[in-house]
Amino acid sequence: MLRGYALQGGARHNPRAEKELRREHVAVEGFAIGLFVCGMVAGEVAEGMRNREVWAYLVGIVLSVAGGIGSIMAFSIFFPDLISPAAVRWASLFVFGGAGVAAIAGLVMPLRNRL
Repeated sequence: MLRGYALQGGARHNPRAEKELRREHVAVEGFAIGLFVCGMVAGEVAEGMRNREVWAYLVGIVLSVAGGIGSIMAFSIFFPDLISPAAVRWASLFVFGGAGVAAIAGLVMPLRNRL
C-alpha cells in the first residue's frame, strides 16, 4: 500500500500516493455513514416489528443480507490478514443468516393472521 509512503512526508512529493490516501479516506467515510444509516433504519425496523408491520420484516430481511455482505467486504478490505476469510464468511452466515431467518419467520405471523 502507498499509505505509509504518503504519510511519511519526506522530501519527495508523490501526488499518486496522496490521491490513493484520499480514496481510502472516502471509502472509510462511506462505510461509516452507511453503518450509521443502517443503525438508524434498524431502530425503526425494530419498532415496526413490535407493531407487527409487514414492511418492517421485509426491510429486516434486506438489512440482514446487506449486513452479511457488508461484514464480509469490510473484513476483506480493512483486515485481510486478521482472521481466515472462511471464518468471516461462516460467522457472517450464522449471525446475519439467523437474523434473516428470524425476520422471515416473523413475516409469516402477520401474513398468517390476515388470511
